[in-house]
Amino acid sequence: MQLLEKFVYIVVICLGLTSTVVGEESKVTLKFDSTQPLEITSSDLVLEQSIGHATFTGDVIAKQGDLILTATKVLVEYLMENGEMTGEMKRLLASGGVTIINALQAAEATEVVYDVAKDTIIMVGNVLVTEGASATSGNKLTINLTTGSRRMEGNVRTIIISDKKSE
Repeated sequence: MQLLEKFVYIVVICLGLTSTVVGEESKVTLKFDSTQPLEITSSDLVLEQSIGHATFTGDVIAKQGDLILTATKVLVEYLMENGEMTGEMKRLLASGGVTIINALQAAEATEVVYDVAKDTIIMVGNVLVTEGASATSGNKLTINLTTGSRRMEGNVRTIIISDKKSE
């Protein structure tokens, strides 16, 4: 489960997206307390140690602190050594109406792929990221976790609404 905790941490980082204009590079400053317990519920869990897969299906909900990830299916692929599954995550795929929310932000996509080796998150299919009344949408969002850069592609639309009230 520590591997899912890391994924949830990474997802929180990607939620800091709407604070910058699309295409603009900046460091992500949103921090997350990974010391909080992670709870995952689903209808089913299939663990295939021979190929290094753990598949959660049916109303998957992962909660950690105020962060909630929901999906129809979450597949965790682990690294294999000498034909044995290690505890090290290689890739995580969430699919089927993926929603990620915390107290301030939300993100939606058809599919989310977290590639540990490349240190990237790719969200595809009707991507929508919101923070308050502001929102950015597109077909594909790629987040480089090493540099903090992100790129929204395909039918990009951004709506920025200031929280400041005029006097």
